[in-house]
Amino acid sequence: MNELISAQETALMLGCSVAAVRKWAHQGRLRRVKVGRLAWFQREEVERIAANGLPPTSRDVSGKARQSA
Repeated sequence: MNELISAQETALMLGCSVAAVRKWAHQGRLRRVKVGRLAWFQREEVERIAANGLPPTSRDVSGKARQSA
């Protein structure tokens, strides 16, 4: 099984803030594993994102789903 890491460690690995990690998880751009109230992240996925960048979000800034052009 893949190792789980905290939001703080995820932020350090990605070079961003913990708030950004939480926002990306909420947007679905970064998968999280909820354990009670805590969110944990898979190290393997975080390493992949650190190397390749975040996937695009399917929602715009207002929270509404984007429509394909």
